Amino acid sequence: MNNMNIEPIFGLVTDDQIREIEERLSFTIPEKYFQFLSKYNGGIPEFSSFIITGENDQSQVLVFYGIKKGATYDLLNASRSWKKYLPTAFLPIASDAGGNQIVLDCNPENAGAIYFMDHEAHPGKNLTKIADSFTAFVESLH
Repeated sequence: MNNMNIEPIFGLVTDDQIREIEERLSFTIPEKYFQFLSKYNGGIPEFSSFIITGENDQSQVLVFYGIKKGATYDLLNASRSWKKYLPTAFLPIASDAGGNQIVLDCNPENAGAIYFMDHEAHPGKNLTKIADSFTAFVESLH
């Protein structure tokens, strides 16, 4: 994953703090996303647009969630808020301006795949795969 321009809004986080979040989530965060949290701890990306299903179906990352207790865009709070709408071990990692979620599959068999969750769609029909990996998703932002 190349360096990205991202406005930090959560402050620094340690690897031990990320591991504590993994314990609370009861699953392991894929390595590339772990590295992203360790380096940036979320924030607002300079390049934020991404394609959902075609050139005319796009969105923008409003913010990547970070680890900061009590913050509006805290990763653990987002996980708790969206858990009932997502399959097991799926983690919301960002939001678009409309409240839709960018979700990371943390299941071992497909770890790292990225999905767009339309929060207005019926659960079970609300996820669209948009990248095979976190790195591919970040590199697709324009």
